[in-house]
Amino acid sequence: MRCTDHRGYPLVALLALCAAPHRLAAQAAPAASNPSAVGQAAPDAGASAADAATDPARSERAAELFNQGKRLEALPLLEQLVKAHPRDNQMLVALAACLVEHAATVPDADASGRERLRARELLHRARDLGNTSTLAMNLSELLDGLPESGTIRFSDDAAVEEALRAGEAAFSRRNFAIAIRHYSRALELDPRNYTAALFIANTYDKEGELRRGAEWYERAIRLDPDVETAYRYYADMLAREGKMAKARTLLIHAAVAEPYSRSCGASSAPGRP
Repeated sequence: MRCTDHRGYPLVALLALCAAPHRLAAQAAPAASNPSAVGQAAPDAGASAADAATDPARSERAAELFNQGKRLEALPLLEQLVKAHPRDNQMLVALAACLVEHAATVPDADASGRERLRARELLHRARDLGNTSTLAMNLSELLDGLPESGTIRFSDDAAVEEALRAGEAAFSRRNFAIAIRHYSRALELDPRNYTAALFIANTYDKEGELRRGAEWYERAIRLDPDVETAYRYYADMLAREGKMAKARTLLIHAAVAEPYSRSCGASSAPGRP
């Protein structure tokens, strides 16, 4: 998921969204003599020995999927891990990120809103437990700006809204070609739609189509040079290519465009959650 009103708060899909490159570390098995060793929370007292024994393998698999960007697949594993380790702040943030991405695939607006509100609550718990990661901060900035219903809108035009929502659902499932088709339809309906151009750029970026990604980031910037998001996403892509000089210039443009956006100070742009 990315944001609805790009002037209200920063965009991922969006997550999706949300955050700077973030790797989830697999949770090590706790030592018998010290269940909360290595800075992790001990399983709940009610957790069975069998569950505890499977946690390291489950944690390793969840971390692998999360770090590959397969957050919908990581979601059920993280649900189980957070139930067993409710004070593990890294797991809480990872589960929140997965819920934000999953919310984009839920067709019912109220149900998807509830998922985002749950993600927000998980982030608040993680923050209270000391998690100040860039991912957590970027997700919090996005989710704290949501209405109390948790629902979002991309456009006041019903057809554009439908196309962008369909694109976000496809993006969250990693069906990138279908996502681009829907975003392109939104742009046909509204040729000045910054969000559609940005989402096309970010989708090409995620696919590794960097030349096309650059073209579309530049198109989004031309559509609205006073929004920082495309500068920041573009800078992140260039930094990954090692083109640091241009990336720094784009981050300066991002800060000038929206000087009070917290995300402008991040080391790299948040992607979708």
